[in-house]
Amino acid sequence: MTLFVGLSEAAAMLEWDKHKLSIYLERGVFPKPFQQLESGPIWTVEQIKQYETSRDNGITIYYHDGRNVYRCFSDKPMELLGIEPEDIHNPEYQPMMCITEHRVGHLRRAMTNPDMVHFIGPLSVAAYYNFGLIMEYEYAAYLSLLEHSMAPNFNFAGNFGYSRKLGGSPIGSILEELEGKGIFQRDSLPADPKEAKKYIMEILKSVPAPEVEEGN
Repeated sequence: MTLFVGLSEAAAMLEWDKHKLSIYLERGVFPKPFQQLESGPIWTVEQIKQYETSRDNGITIYYHDGRNVYRCFSDKPMELLGIEPEDIHNPEYQPMMCITEHRVGHLRRAMTNPDMVHFIGPLSVAAYYNFGLIMEYEYAAYLSLLEHSMAPNFNFAGNFGYSRKLGGSPIGSILEELEGKGIFQRDSLPADPKEAKKYIMEILKSVPAPEVEEGN
């Protein structure tokens, strides 16, 4: 279940004081709150974690819709760049990650599918929300569906030998790790939920189980 944090909790996560966070928020250089209540702003824990990570990794995020290229930020609106999509592969724009319109569309479909919602890493969805690539109502619908749908019960110990290595990590986190290694391609997921599940299971089966030392 996703946890929500207010001003004090978000500041504590970043090891800031409330005054500093309030100043960032007033200046418009902090992630947009998931909700704005009378008692103050509310974020998801994943939003704050993603913001903290993005400040430290040095990777620039770009989005292009086939026509325009935008630079994405976790703490302010996207910036339209006057370059062609292929230009972002030039050395001056490295290191970078490019998000395409197709990828955003695929995420939107998966976010609203009860059979697919648990295959998505919550940090990835929070990143898309922070970047301004999905709307508040879409994020809210995703969180509601995630909370009320039942997670798949995979037997990693019996089928894949992963129980000791992963320690019960969610399937979405496993897929994010495999995607980072180039083993899993999110854009290659079939649109049909049943075919997507089959594809993911084949990916997981193809990854060798880690060697476990005797006595561990």
